[in-house]
Amino acid sequence: KALCSRELNIPETQLTQNPFIFDGSLDIKIEENLSLKRKIDEDGFEISNIRADAYLGEPFYISDDHVFLRFRKQQQSNLLIIGDDSGGAISCAFQSLNQIIRQCHSDTKVFIFEIFDIDSGLQGNFNSLKTLDGIETKIYTKTREFENALSLIRDEIELRFNDDSVKGRILLCVMNTNSIREMRKTGYETTPLVNRLTSILKDGPEFGVHTILHFINRKSFEDAFDRNIYEEFENKILLKGQNPVDYNCSIDDTVKADFTGYMISPKTKYEADKFKIYKNSVSK
Repeated sequence: KALCSRELNIPETQLTQNPFIFDGSLDIKIEENLSLKRKIDEDGFEISNIRADAYLGEPFYISDDHVFLRFRKQQQSNLLIIGDDSGGAISCAFQSLNQIIRQCHSDTKVFIFEIFDIDSGLQGNFNSLKTLDGIETKIYTKTREFENALSLIRDEIELRFNDDSVKGRILLCVMNTNSIREMRKTGYETTPLVNRLTSILKDGPEFGVHTILHFINRKSFEDAFDRNIYEEFENKILLKGQNPVDYNCSIDDTVKADFTGYMISPKTKYEADKFKIYKNSVSK
């Protein structure tokens, strides 16, 4: 039974949605997060150099808040999305970028790689992010620019080692990362491209450089990275085909449905919170 806001003693202005009884058969729309929708409509986000929050969906339990993750200016503050659900992965990545960018200073740079098959119909979902004022957003659909982008980001990190005054973030998002052949190990050796990306994952977050990577499954991640690199992602989203128990969580439940996932983050105390992913996108 859902509780009303009076019984929960929650002021109406603090509610992000109406109290609900979760129905996993229904699609979840971002408009149901009332406070987030209002912030997007009114451009009411707080600009912060320290942290940025992104709401991604509705939990599988009664709550007065939707599920969100936080990017922090400290080590390991990256996001790993793993699972065979391209729609859910795109939605999580898009909503993360769409909300985080709005909390950034104007000198922020965004690099997005949509490495999907040309006939998949999955390219173009991030194009609306290019219209946000004051943010330099570059979107690529081919891998040939990937090495150059990593070099530019690595150079920026080096500059920030000696200059704490830089306030803008750098955001790198790579969708379907497993399709980049140059990242696959030769035997047990990681490639030069992966080594450069690993240095960005390790050194970037405390200088405002954050990475979102999407892989179709756990094997494809481990075909590129050593297993200890999981630790460089304090935020993880597990999608279709993934089981939290394989990521050191106590829950044993393989995700079977699209637009359904588990969130693992500092907010969840590194346990797995099941949630329904927003199926539509709002970008104004």
